Amino acid sequence: MRNPCITSRSSHAAILLLAMAGLLGGPSLLRAADNKTTENDATKNMKSIAMGAIVDAMDAKTLPEHLAVLVVKGAVDPKYLTDPRGDTKPMTATTEKDWHKITAEVDAHCDFYYVGAVTPDEAGVMIVLYDKGHGASRLVTFSDAHTEKFAPNSPELKAAVKKSNDLPGNPIKLPDTLDGPPAKK
Repeated sequence: MRNPCITSRSSHAAILLLAMAGLLGGPSLLRAADNKTTENDATKNMKSIAMGAIVDAMDAKTLPEHLAVLVVKGAVDPKYLTDPRGDTKPMTATTEKDWHKITAEVDAHCDFYYVGAVTPDEAGVMIVLYDKGHGASRLVTFSDAHTEKFAPNSPELKAAVKKSNDLPGNPIKLPDTLDGPPAKK
């Protein structure tokens, strides 16, 4: 006959070890889940911005010159201009109708670099939006509104930037590792 006390003590020890492991590993597991959530939220924000720009470009044939155009038109909610991985406070809604008057405010509340005033390619190769480096990875949104995650300074990131920079008629020069704002060629 088995001794029930031994089984009980073994069970209690196993439960105690599992509880301790949960306490020790729990915060890091929660942080990992939280980091994934904020990265997903950043991706959603970037896609929302890109979709607003692409829809606006259907009529104008070029992307809007500045993200303030999209905010004034109501095509992008100002809260989408922030990266949840950073600590930038979202811009409050505005009733201003002249986008030129709110560019500084939009820039102050935006965690993304936007290329602006280009004709998007149909193949989805052109980079139109990228994060300012708040996370461990670089999020990059292309002209068809898909967003990809790259390791900083990775060969894949550099290849995507080169492909975008080399598009015929693209007037924008992106930094090789997307570590700064776009510039005119």
